[in-house]
Amino acid sequence: MNDVDDLIRQAKPGTSRRDLPLTDRAEESLRRILAAENEVEREPVRRRRARRRPRWRATSLALGAAAVLIVAIFAPGISPSPQQTAVAATPPLLAASSVPETAQAELEKLASVRAQSEPIKAPDPPFTIQSHSWQLDGYYGHDVVAPTVTEEQFFADGHVQRWDYVGEPLTGPDADKLPAPGTLLEEYDSRTGMYAGRTLGDPFPTDPDLIADHLAFMLDEDGPSTVFYFGAVTTLINDRIPSAAEEAAALRFLAGLDGITVEGEVTDRLGRDGIAFSANDRGDGSDKTLLIVSPDTGKILATETIYIGDTRTDIESPAVIHYAAWERQ
Repeated sequence: MNDVDDLIRQAKPGTSRRDLPLTDRAEESLRRILAAENEVEREPVRRRRARRRPRWRATSLALGAAAVLIVAIFAPGISPSPQQTAVAATPPLLAASSVPETAQAELEKLASVRAQSEPIKAPDPPFTIQSHSWQLDGYYGHDVVAPTVTEEQFFADGHVQRWDYVGEPLTGPDADKLPAPGTLLEEYDSRTGMYAGRTLGDPFPTDPDLIADHLAFMLDEDGPSTVFYFGAVTTLINDRIPSAAEEAAALRFLAGLDGITVEGEVTDRLGRDGIAFSANDRGDGSDKTLLIVSPDTGKILATETIYIGDTRTDIESPAVIHYAAWERQ
């Protein structure tokens, strides 16, 4: 196995495609990517703030992005290409109906609802968090909308087991060639392999004024933004089941930020009623991030990323490029 093969196996451990040889084109493309990264790394960057908690989340986000990129480029039948004239298959946009309140007032109201909803206390492990997600250029590339269902079980000793399955719906020109919904794609255990380091999350502050410092370990050289905090707050439900006080504090923290718009009432990907909030104050503003919260319980339900720019030709604008919706058990 050469160095290029080894990098890909590390970025996507356990994939069913891991034993297939790479094409010459794939190897050359990755070498160009790595060469470009080496040039960038010579530039000095500001040191990140000292971390107070395990590094898994920040590094896993970077690794996950790299894995998506590498699989999209090098998976059999998917090869790098210039911008396409054909429009990729993407999920439909969520329809939103307006609400009269401002984003800040609505978040405060939802925080009050959450403070009084179950679970009042965070449950003890073992427990399972299930998520439904989709990523443009993800496991099957541009041509098919094929969500992934992920189940993660968290144990009292901190270790985590994970299973990825084919989700529904399967749409697009090649949908009939895909494994049936429910087919196991990947299986991980945090005690072995590249998944090592994934662990049960730490408690979240119940004081909104302490949340910015609590999330500071995730900051990069671009610094904080509302979009950053949208993503960071979802770690609250990505690696533990929070108490009512923890989740209410997170919503009150968001209510104190600038740059949040209330999109309105929506139905999320799992058919649940929600209030959608948005921000797009990171990067060039071509992507809008949604956070969806239940009006009945104040629980965070889902997040979505919407392309709203005007430079891409492979997708229409606006278009969904990622979503994740969580179920807590």
